[in-house]
Amino acid sequence: MRRCSWWEYQTNGREKKDGEGGISMQAFTAEMAGTLYQVLVTVGQTVSAGEDLYILESMKMEVPFSSPVAGRVATIHKNPGDFVNEGDPILTLEPLR
Repeated sequence: MRRCSWWEYQTNGREKKDGEGGISMQAFTAEMAGTLYQVLVTVGQTVSAGEDLYILESMKMEVPFSSPVAGRVATIHKNPGDFVNEGDPILTLEPLR
């Protein structure tokens, strides 16, 4: 099973900083081309660190991605069944403070 590490979380997405220099939003992007098999969260849902967010299907393998931090799902950019290229945004997470 594939888990997104904290380092990948920091470098894999597009960060939006708040006025105090902290990270206010984090976009999770596809690390590989494939089909978004399943989105396991909804907009507004609070997630725990380690909770699975979505599953990508690539080369007949289902690869889950989990949140490295607790947060709230702000936006879901893709729908299940959508093809994604590497770097496409999938969802945006607002870390809890």
